[in-house]
Amino acid sequence: MKVLVIYGHPNKKGHNGAILKNVVKKLKERHIEYEVLDLYHIKFNPVLDETELYTQGKKPSREVMKFQKMLKSADEIIIIYPVWWNGMPGMVKGFFDRVLTPGFAYYFKPVLFDQGYPVGLLKKMRATIFLTTASHKLLYRIFTGARAHKQVRRDLLGMTGMRIKIFHLDNCVKLTKKNELRIKDIVRKAFEKII
Repeated sequence: MKVLVIYGHPNKKGHNGAILKNVVKKLKERHIEYEVLDLYHIKFNPVLDETELYTQGKKPSREVMKFQKMLKSADEIIIIYPVWWNGMPGMVKGFFDRVLTPGFAYYFKPVLFDQGYPVGLLKKMRATIFLTTASHKLLYRIFTGARAHKQVRRDLLGMTGMRIKIFHLDNCVKLTKKNELRIKDIVRKAFEKII
């Protein structure tokens, strides 16, 4: 088994960093082959420019094909990021905008006079998402309708056919001992369900 861990936070000092540390520890304990793709550390360019408008029949760049190869070679992907402005950070969204291209992640099945609807091509893949919010889960759901969950589950990775599990850590304002224990627990629970 091989796991690709995609990390989408500018630093590793807070809650997201603690999740990453615990995920890597669990992978090592279980002797699972893994690779960490730290988008901020590698200074990934999240901007989709005109040379990558794949709807115009262009081929993906070498950089994009490298990331697609990393995704394809993984049995499981684990994505760690904070919820900002009720969604994922631009760095993470830009990664998916550039890498989940037509022909790789999905294709359009034509319907009558329309280009049709997307059909996922990554049905064999599983994605486990760890997301963090500063607010309590209940308030997050009341005030946002769990928009960040829906964005990734339905509107993004769901369209590729991936099977998705989301683990939400709330009240992430200050990394306390209590929160560190919560992180260990949520990562343990995730590994019981996914790996």
